[in-house]
Amino acid sequence: MTSFYDTTGAQAAAVELAAAADQAAQSAAMIAAVAGGRNPEALTLTQNLASRRLPFRRGIAAALAQLLPLGELPGELAEILIRFFDDADDDLALLAGSTLMRLPAQHDDLAARLLSAACQAKTFTLQPARVVTAADHYFGDIPGTMLEIAERFFDLHQSQASDLRGSGAHAANVLGRIVVGIYGQAEQDPQLASRILNLIDAMVVARSYGLEEQLAKLDR
Repeated sequence: MTSFYDTTGAQAAAVELAAAADQAAQSAAMIAAVAGGRNPEALTLTQNLASRRLPFRRGIAAALAQLLPLGELPGELAEILIRFFDDADDDLALLAGSTLMRLPAQHDDLAARLLSAACQAKTFTLQPARVVTAADHYFGDIPGTMLEIAERFFDLHQSQASDLRGSGAHAANVLGRIVVGIYGQAEQDPQLASRILNLIDAMVVARSYGLEEQLAKLDR
């Protein structure tokens, strides 16, 4: 006859074994991703693991967020990162989004590609302020992408733009500064200027925090 204690012990052992297996899978995937930055075979393995169970995906995302230099990222790993922005697991989507804080300066094509993808994905829906902050900290010239982020923010999070209780008002303030700054440099691009004015109208309607101050600077 099997006792209650025997059953409980077996269940606990199974849980521990499963946790150890998940940790091993995560570590293996992280190692593969790091090696994949330079080794074609490891890159192929990483691409395969990126479509498998969560521990594998989490390991790859951790390598991208913490270890791999984004400026040297192969296109295949960049594609995996973009997929992770919209991962079914919320925590993984947010982890992928955290990589944007490490964008290297003057890598405009890479920055535009990643920021544009992120603002259209779950990572932005869950935590827009992180993407906005990454865009604000990026040193380069990607005005179209900056406007796309601002447009997306006011499409999805308009109600947060004047709410001082959360991070939305700060994000709106940052975006207001960015948008007004781009407008001040858009005199030679009527299409871009028109797009900015339409966005500013939406920001006015949303009572975007800090917008009046930014517009006053533009008037001066």
